[in-house]
Amino acid sequence: MPRIWIVTTTLPDEDGARRLARALVEERLAACAQVDAPMRSFYVWEGRLEEDREARLVLKVPEAGLGALLDAVRARHPYEVPQLLWWPADSDAAYARWAGSVVREARS
Repeated sequence: MPRIWIVTTTLPDEDGARRLARALVEERLAACAQVDAPMRSFYVWEGRLEEDREARLVLKVPEAGLGALLDAVRARHPYEVPQLLWWPADSDAAYARWAGSVVREARS
């Protein structure tokens, strides 16, 4: 089965998530992006329990473009320690072909 990679991160607000999603797709670093907002996040930061409203950004990319996408998210992310998670997903062959045609291959 063909595979694509799913990458997720969270951002402080929907507008920031939308701007990042649009930029990554326009630059063809991600085949597509979805923004889920608002969501409520609970986490410990500097010893304190925090609760914040955030927006989740979900990105899809073929394996050849994964490294470039991760580098771009890291470089543009506003958080000191961003949540950045990725995993492979089995995909419909037509979807994987489409994603591969949209995303430029990572450069060495």
